[in-house]
Amino acid sequence: GKCFVGPAVTAYCTPGDNLMMHAALYYAEKGDVLVISNGGVPHGALWGGNATVQAVRSGVAALVIDGPARDIAQVRDGHFGVWATSHTVSKPGKEAPGSVNTPITCAGVRVCPGDIVVGDEDSVIVIDPKDVERLAKAARARMERDRVMQDKIAAGSTLFEHLHGDEQLRKVGAVVSDGPWNKA
Repeated sequence: GKCFVGPAVTAYCTPGDNLMMHAALYYAEKGDVLVISNGGVPHGALWGGNATVQAVRSGVAALVIDGPARDIAQVRDGHFGVWATSHTVSKPGKEAPGSVNTPITCAGVRVCPGDIVVGDEDSVIVIDPKDVERLAKAARARMERDRVMQDKIAAGSTLFEHLHGDEQLRKVGAVVSDGPWNKA
């Protein structure tokens, strides 16, 4: 699957317009992650096939959009990671004001230029650069705990046992029939 990490280049586009996206793409450098928002309005594509070709050529790491993308098949064929909150066929204008490389809100998350953006097929997160080392250490520790747990499960243990399921069920007062569901 597609995974990425890189510093944010932000843009806020007036709904129905993508001029600021073009400016952000122009200024983006190799390894940057474009983070673009129109406030989540689902009309006027913020991104499409032509922008994908330029982003790939420029070495942009990925794109995160709170708003619509179009030309989805072409975007996928470009082997470029696009995370968008919606899709549309509607063409945007290119004449409205907005901002580039200023703090924005993308899908409810504040993103500042230079924040570290990390994503995979499950999610996207935004990290203040001063927190990167601490969070990377915590992530590595979590991955190691998961690896150990998965080794135990592969050897015959269960998640329920690992989580002390019986104790948790008693604690919350759950009612569980341990027989077949249709005989309860």
